[in-house]
Amino acid sequence: MSTFVVELSSYVFDGAHPSMYRDRLGAVHDRCDSYDDRYDFHTLCYDVFWRSELREVWMLGPRLLNFVSLLKGATFMLDDRSARVAVENISRSSLIRLSAATDKPERLCVTHPKFTLDLPVQGDHLAAFAGKNAVFSINKNNRLEWIQDWLTYYHKAHGANAAVLVDNGSTDYSLQDLRDSFNSVDGYDIACVIPAPFPFGPKAENKANTDSLYLQRSMSELIRRRILGQARAALNVDIDELIHSKTGQSVFDATVESPLGYLRTDARWVYADPQLDPAQIRHASHGFISTSGRPRANRKWCVAPQGPFGDHQWLTHFINNRKDPSHPDFEMLHFRQVSTNWKMDRTASDRDQLTPFPELQALMQRYF
Repeated sequence: MSTFVVELSSYVFDGAHPSMYRDRLGAVHDRCDSYDDRYDFHTLCYDVFWRSELREVWMLGPRLLNFVSLLKGATFMLDDRSARVAVENISRSSLIRLSAATDKPERLCVTHPKFTLDLPVQGDHLAAFAGKNAVFSINKNNRLEWIQDWLTYYHKAHGANAAVLVDNGSTDYSLQDLRDSFNSVDGYDIACVIPAPFPFGPKAENKANTDSLYLQRSMSELIRRRILGQARAALNVDIDELIHSKTGQSVFDATVESPLGYLRTDARWVYADPQLDPAQIRHASHGFISTSGRPRANRKWCVAPQGPFGDHQWLTHFINNRKDPSHPDFEMLHFRQVSTNWKMDRTASDRDQLTPFPELQALMQRYF
């Protein structure tokens, strides 16, 4: 496998002036207790990259909100040419689109009375991933063996041959450790790691007003535009999520063959043997389900970027609509104890609520 690091051209305000703080969302009583600790107050853009088919440079970042007013006093230059600027808001992200009169510019320079930025304009990796069956995810401190199991399963079970992993500032290992782990797994032609050490965002108490998970949504857009836009199919699954086919077909093949080039899967939580040492638990340790069926697990999706839905924004649990139907052959298994417990404590299980799941146990024996 050829694994490389994707460089980002990012810019983060230093907060030297009150105008360099992004507004919070919602009323105070709508925000969770950790809102300010996890909110991204200062990132202007995660990346600056060239869109050759549009002859534009895109600055992709969190929602600009009040930063729009700040930028009205800025001058944008692509190399030595003045650039026309347009701002477009998409779900939890903003795009600053800069028109370019020539081929790919080398640098973007923004000057303002309060700040100056000078960033390289990044190219894309679309051709390198063209025609691939790709899995992608975001990661922070997931155990390396979990990541290897995730890669192994998707290659053996579905024919994945490419992978993209956004690393959100892991501290338990280095980027080189991640690359080495990827390279130790057979069956992949190419993979990349995107270092993105930005605030992930706070959990929303009132999603209508305070949903501030800018990074997750923006990274999916970055992956779509810079990396997987020409892939055969792209599967959005976390490290603790494995898609199971009841008939044994590939989720990538089924996606490409579907009329919309897009499918969603139903989902359920699965659990490890509660007697096991948590430090030793892996995907293969899971062989139980909850008799109550609670909590419910969120669905995931796969899309053919060249298909009818290829130009839709890649959201977390759906692309077109929350009511998009699920494919009857596929189920996403959400592994409860494959977790760093960053969002909530997932180590404990009510033994009285668990029952063996022979189909899952057989699946784990088959692939691990």
